[in-house]
Amino acid sequence: MPPSKVDLNRRISLQRLGEAALSAFGVTALSGSALADPVEVPPIARRAAPASRLDAGVLDPSWPPPRALEVWVPEGKGGNGEALCKAMAPRLKEAFALNTQFRMMGDASPIEVLQQAARGTIDGASLAYIDQRSLILEPALTVGAKFALGDFHPVTWLASRPYLFCTNRRVISKNLREWLARAVERPGVMNFGSAGRGTPGHLVAEALLMDAGVQTQHVPYPSERHAVIAAIANEVQAVILDPVIAVPEIKAGRLRALAVTSSRRLDGMPEIRTAAAQGVTGFNAVQWAGFAMPRGVAEVTVTKMHAVLSRAVDDHDTQHDLLKSYWQPVGEGPEAFGNMIRSENERWNTLVRRLGLRAS
Repeated sequence: MPPSKVDLNRRISLQRLGEAALSAFGVTALSGSALADPVEVPPIARRAAPASRLDAGVLDPSWPPPRALEVWVPEGKGGNGEALCKAMAPRLKEAFALNTQFRMMGDASPIEVLQQAARGTIDGASLAYIDQRSLILEPALTVGAKFALGDFHPVTWLASRPYLFCTNRRVISKNLREWLARAVERPGVMNFGSAGRGTPGHLVAEALLMDAGVQTQHVPYPSERHAVIAAIANEVQAVILDPVIAVPEIKAGRLRALAVTSSRRLDGMPEIRTAAAQGVTGFNAVQWAGFAMPRGVAEVTVTKMHAVLSRAVDDHDTQHDLLKSYWQPVGEGPEAFGNMIRSENERWNTLVRRLGLRAS
């Protein structure tokens, strides 16, 4: 629900106070795509920021943690984590007047990194970057993983991004509905590839096909790049891809996008319809990322950290950086983020068990 006029006036007043006291940056809301599918599915869209974000301690001079903010990132350089953290870094530095130390941990498994992050200090200076892969999929696939959702306190849901269901130019299907119909008519002919069993591309494709009531063969490849090459060569007739990887191939004419997996169209490519609008009713599968703090951190500290992070997400420059990589800013707080994580955990763990998957 949009904030009331009183809430908006209160938010503007608090923002101006913050600018006068701390030379803080302003909050700019970025609207979503004007094109929406005629399907009653809640969009993954930026919601209006409640006034409580701005009076949760951001103006409290005693808030900043006692040392530089340390952020644990369970992946190496060049990945989604680095891109998203770079988008947030200038705003965090401005908020805390300290450099933020991003610990890019590509040499260890995501589970090991988050285990270390969970043992971080509880003084407000330790933060963990978490996403679908590190917090949900890796533990679901790893036998005996010593990790639990309760090891962290969700703070801020940073952003979400859909996948694209792509095929090659030799496949005559012009949309997802036609592709699914052809898969039913010609069993064993319409297959899909991925970067391996248990990867996001594999699991999202399986979820979509199950919801559509269609069975096809999965062909695993050593990497996402190998899967893309196979799709272009028509070794497989579909592949689920991250937009950053898919869009250059689409623009070059090597692949065709038949559907977007989120419940709203992709900003920047609004001509691609959602799977939900093409017969897979209610389907919604996205990548997501955010920040969490170790269990044991005081509630007031979590609230204050969310206030700072949400202001950074609301910042125009941050949103511009996120949208360049097809991320949709979200900015929801601990309760909404925690509910989403629990729902995602149940969904993907159930699918992993159903498919009988385990990490090799």
